[in-house]
Amino acid sequence: MSDESCIITEPRRKSALVTAIILSNVITMLNAGSVNIAMPVMMESFQANLNQVQWIMLAYILTLACAMPLVTALSDRFSYRRLILASLIMTAILSLACALAANLWVLIILRALNGFFAGIIMSSVMALIYRYMPKNERAGRYATVLIVQSIAFAIGPSFAGLIMQWTSWRVIFVLPALMVLPTYFEARHALPVERVTGKAPLQIGGVALVSLATGMLLLAFTFLESWGFANWRFWAMIAGAIGLVAYFIIHNRKNPHPALDFSLFKLSSFALAVFLSMILSTVIGITASVLAVYVQSVRGYAPFFSGVVQFAPSIIMAGANTLAKRLYGNASTTAMVVSGFCVAALGNALMNTVGMDRSLIILSAILTIRYVGIAFVRLPISDVGMSAVPQDKVSHASAFINWVNQLSQAISTNILTVIFTFRANTLFHQYGGSGQALPGKEGYAEAALSAFHTVFTIMAGLMLLGAFFSLFMVRAANRDKARHRAAEQG
Repeated sequence: MSDESCIITEPRRKSALVTAIILSNVITMLNAGSVNIAMPVMMESFQANLNQVQWIMLAYILTLACAMPLVTALSDRFSYRRLILASLIMTAILSLACALAANLWVLIILRALNGFFAGIIMSSVMALIYRYMPKNERAGRYATVLIVQSIAFAIGPSFAGLIMQWTSWRVIFVLPALMVLPTYFEARHALPVERVTGKAPLQIGGVALVSLATGMLLLAFTFLESWGFANWRFWAMIAGAIGLVAYFIIHNRKNPHPALDFSLFKLSSFALAVFLSMILSTVIGITASVLAVYVQSVRGYAPFFSGVVQFAPSIIMAGANTLAKRLYGNASTTAMVVSGFCVAALGNALMNTVGMDRSLIILSAILTIRYVGIAFVRLPISDVGMSAVPQDKVSHASAFINWVNQLSQAISTNILTVIFTFRANTLFHQYGGSGQALPGKEGYAEAALSAFHTVFTIMAGLMLLGAFFSLFMVRAANRDKARHRAAEQG
């Protein structure tokens, strides 16, 4: 079946596809976001610090990212229909297994397995829209996904926090499993039955190299506090990781069936969209974890309130996504993205005004500023990048963007968590604390607050960097269009 013949024209099937995409997205968000809310509870439950408990999240993100380069080859072999349906079933099984985990390390292993199938689902979101939807509907459909995603982002953490307040953190893994059934039937109705002709190799060896390299980076920064910055083991891990990634890129570019198509970087607008998406992923990844530590461990509120402070900002973010959907194509794309990054930078900077007695309403208002800025950025950079890609490369492009986003989120979350933990431990001992800095100990709250400010200052700087590079996005898109027209005329 050709790429054009895959386009869905029946209105009911279009709606079913968007519904399945949205529900699949919400399932992966719940599997990720709910754990962030539960971090402080798990720290107490497992008697571990944030640097250790974060591996519940990092294991999920790491394998999620590793699955993404395989999606194009897997869809060629089995079709997107079979791939998505099988991944949904495995997600349900593994989510329930996580709820029954006996200890921290069993939970981490199960989360790693769960992340693999979540990666297949997440990597397919943009591919499904840009593969099966008519061209004139793609940006609008993707905007709809982002709007509902924002609402789910609002409701999910609050609901998860409420559940933990009355039951246990284990219950939060049951919710995604329950959502799989309606998602499965919507996807089964919507996704076309395609004749599979491709037998592209899976390139598991290359993906394993990248996975090993990423794992080395994560371990290097995880043990940075105990090893020290000048330790040879830290730099050996860093050098080894860089070497493995370089080998993968060189080998991958020579392969006729690459796991990741690096030739897409010849498209300037796609390359810039990937870079800007990396910045967004870096800022989004760590937020929920440190926010939960602030609300629960610094201020002493119940887990429910970690979700409550994000509820109104996330609902307003959904409205901002709706406004961005209407403005996109009618207003200056550069103005939308630059202003969005600047507003998000302001929101991050204002986090430094949050203290030991500041009202959570003020915190919620600051988060609103931050989320509104992000809402104005996501749709334009995603659509500009994907619109530059030829139809037959859409699957590769979607996998590439999602792969880079998840790896940057995993690595940045790890690095920023290490910075948070190092800063909190240093100040904890300066304030007279002894042993490991853990929630509940005298002096931990003050130390964690200072670490909280440090992380958001770094994120404000990253947002300003994104604003600067956004100035070149439309120029890059126009240059790509000119090259495409010249190639057609030639």
